[in-house]
Amino acid sequence: LLREQERSADRERGLREAGGALVAASTREEIYEAAMDAMLALAEGERHAMLALFTDSVKLCIVASQKSRSARTLEDWILLESEVDEVFFPEGETGKVQRLDADRARPILRLADGITRLTAFPLFLRETILGYVFVAGHTDLARASSNALRTLAANVALSLESVTLAEDLHRRRSEARFGSLVQHSSDLITVIEADSTITYQSPAVERVLGYERSELVGTKLVSLMDAQEAQRLLSLLSSVNDSSPEAVE
Repeated sequence: LLREQERSADRERGLREAGGALVAASTREEIYEAAMDAMLALAEGERHAMLALFTDSVKLCIVASQKSRSARTLEDWILLESEVDEVFFPEGETGKVQRLDADRARPILRLADGITRLTAFPLFLRETILGYVFVAGHTDLARASSNALRTLAANVALSLESVTLAEDLHRRRSEARFGSLVQHSSDLITVIEADSTITYQSPAVERVLGYERSELVGTKLVSLMDAQEAQRLLSLLSSVNDSSPEAVE
């Protein structure tokens, strides 16, 4: 009984510390690290914890994985939709805590051979699932540990919402500043995607080239160029798309 009381006190302390770390986190990476540490502490025993989030493309992506306090890695690998549906949630029950088939999930989540237990905790934000916390191990989770991890998952979801709102605010401010800088510029400024689709066109285009801005946004820049120059532009975009930002001529 005394030992159980000590464990309960440890779990409560772990949740408080995790809550503080999550509130203090100002970036996604800090949230991932705080979540990983808390998961291992609350799960008890030898565990493998993973954090998976849905991306904008509705793909489930493993963003962090940790096998011990000293073996944490920030990941970035996407699970196939068929893997998520067939291996993890074959019955379509994605919104509740579930014990999953560790053997079927082993090659997908890169679990060690000795892992026989796998539990998924959904990251709920109101009625939306942001992702999952996966906790794997050699033995079943204690009920108290499972309840603590469920609470942690809810806290992680709230922290992710907070940083997403902060990122959106920063993006809007950056876009507003960019717009104010180029709105009255005499320079011709065009923002394009990797396939040359125009996403922004400065007002100067009407004076310099005679096009209306609305005519250009959404069209491909290469469609306005001759074939040779269009191919040169696409080759240039392809060469810099995956590299660090740089000036090119």
